Amino acid sequence: MTKLIALLRHGEAEYGQSQHRDFSRNLSASGKSKLKRLSNVLKERGLHFDAVVSSSAARTRQTTEIMLNGIEAEETTFLDSLYLADVQTIIDFFGNLPEKYCKVLFVGHNPSISAFLSYVTGEYHMSLQPGMMTMVDFEVDSWEIAINRGMGNLTEVLQ
Repeated sequence: MTKLIALLRHGEAEYGQSQHRDFSRNLSASGKSKLKRLSNVLKERGLHFDAVVSSSAARTRQTTEIMLNGIEAEETTFLDSLYLADVQTIIDFFGNLPEKYCKVLFVGHNPSISAFLSYVTGEYHMSLQPGMMTMVDFEVDSWEIAINRGMGNLTEVLQ
């Protein structure tokens, strides 16, 4: 059995005034439009995820809600701890996932989501743009084994 992570950087957000208000920034009209197109592509493919996990910031919540129109998901979770999480926090999160999850959609922020992608694939200098999604396969049965440097295979990039 393999594991799959779809990494999605939130869509383009409105410009913020300060770091304090960053958590509450909403998606821009352009960001919403691009995500709706991506959601339609995913809907045509009939994608199903065991879990969708997202930062609880406004723009990642909105990104997740748009994606849920195009995919099927068993459960969806929003976590405060994923807002501005560092790479180690993301590694620890995935390393501790229950084994019942085989396909997970993760919605997060840069720079950590791109750094995590580089870490698990060994493909350095990866930079996810707003609204960009990647699919990473792991040919292992355990998240603890999967989430190690270079264990993932980047199979697709969508935007």
